[in-house]
Amino acid sequence: MRYHSIIGHLDPEVPLTKSDDGLVPYWSAHLDGAASEKIVRSTHSVQGTAPAIIEMRRILHEDIRDRATVPVGAAGCGWQLL
Repeated sequence: MRYHSIIGHLDPEVPLTKSDDGLVPYWSAHLDGAASEKIVRSTHSVQGTAPAIIEMRRILHEDIRDRATVPVGAAGCGWQLL
């Protein structure tokens, strides 16, 4: 299963590996094997920021494009994109 990560980085003066979003440290939020990782200057509520929203749209558009090129049934779902 593909997964992506969008991580808040509260203080840009702090090195990424030692940073946090005010709640979760980067080392805990980072997921090895993620298809992409976007670091956004933000608190823990990163999902409400413009850069995170743009990244979510990018990921969703990529998924739609990828599913449109997969034969019916190969995507593991019971429906077909037209």
